[in-house]
Formats: sequence, structure tokens, C-alpha cells
Amino acid sequence: MGYSYCGNSGIQLTEISLGLCYNFGFADDYETACEMIIRAFEQEIPIWKTYLSHDRN
Repeated sequence: MGYSYCGNSGIQLTEISLGLCYNFGFADDYETACEMIIRAFEQEIPIWKTYLSHDRN
């Protein structure tokens, strides 16, 4: 997994991550979502869960 610096902060972030915000439930079925998550874990891709409390629409 590659890493890049976040600006001048010295913090390194992975170049690839899987966001779990709008990916699942709207466009993909449960089985496909599970396959994508398992594949990401197998490839050591970090998974980010985002919270939509700010989305009032």
C-alpha cells in the first residue's frame, strides 16, 4: 500500500481507501457490498465509515 503526505503536516495517508457513505444500500446489493468490503480487507485497504449527520436533505 502506498502512502502520501497530507500537505506539510507530516501525516501520511494511504493512497487508496474505501468509503462507506453512499456506496452501499443505494447502488449495490448486500452481497456485492460484502464482497467489496472483504476484498478491501484482503488487500489491506483501509475502510472509512463516514457519518451523514450534516446531510439534512
